Amino acid sequence: MSAMDLRRQLDLLVSKWTILRCLNRSPHIVHQVVKGGCYLTNIHKAAKLKFAREHMSTDWTKVGPECS
Repeated sequence: MSAMDLRRQLDLLVSKWTILRCLNRSPHIVHQVVKGGCYLTNIHKAAKLKFAREHMSTDWTKVGPECS
């Protein structure tokens, strides 16, 4: 959630910088970086390559909800 989101939700009459400053000073709020996702294994890579080769002739413009 961004500082602007907090400001809107709490209906605060302060700048986003004031909100950020307060958040940074608070000992109760800890900044954490989200861990990245898993990397593709060799099995996944082989499966993706197999699918791509099997479907090279597919007309992908006719696949999906917008083609109805």
